[in-house]
Amino acid sequence: MIITGDLTQRAKHSEFVAAAEFLEKARTLTAHVVVCPGNHDVPLYRFWERLLMPFARYKEHIQKQLDTVAQLPGATVVALNSVKPYSRLVQGRLSRSQLEMCRDAFAKADPADFHILALHHPIGMMDQGFHHPSLEADWQDVCGGVRLDLILTGHVHQAAVVPVKPTPCSSPLVLVSCGTTTSSRGRGDEASRNHFHVLEGSATGLHLESFRLETQGGFHAFAEYHFPRQQGVFSLTQ
Repeated sequence: MIITGDLTQRAKHSEFVAAAEFLEKARTLTAHVVVCPGNHDVPLYRFWERLLMPFARYKEHIQKQLDTVAQLPGATVVALNSVKPYSRLVQGRLSRSQLEMCRDAFAKADPADFHILALHHPIGMMDQGFHHPSLEADWQDVCGGVRLDLILTGHVHQAAVVPVKPTPCSSPLVLVSCGTTTSSRGRGDEASRNHFHVLEGSATGLHLESFRLETQGGFHAFAEYHFPRQQGVFSLTQ
């Protein structure tokens, strides 16, 4: 399970307690849970906390590390903190050291692994008409000559699956934005509907299904994608 931030609404103690309980239950269902913070996980109106200890409650209740590398069966996942509490809280930013950490992890990863970058703010989704701007990052800095297969993000409260081939990147990759999974803040087709993606990867391809809560009850798949894969590299033909 990969959670791309905004575990809370206003970074309150009670909200973090509830989020920690959710993660504890999740870990009884899967051996691997990867988390990164979102902009709602730092105080917005309690400016003294945002100034002096913006991630204190996140570190206390969720995890101490803000940037992590997880070696999972068949996948290397780099989860980065794109939240900058003092500026660009909405837009997000990645530092040079974070990007170097990302490239180094994928350079050392098994070529057969899926190389997955997870962060809260989207990269390169401006053409989707989202209300939030994309994170400013040069594709050369993001890919840096190493293969990157998937970028998983949140923030925009709306689902999207966008295959791309930026010129500086060595191979195609897929941008995956998750809708709102546990709140009522969905937008667009996900308004008042909770949403999540299920990804299944193999040596020959990636299969992705998008599920959303329907009015008749329960989660139902509403979109399906398949990206063939050969020698670890995607074809953008679905």
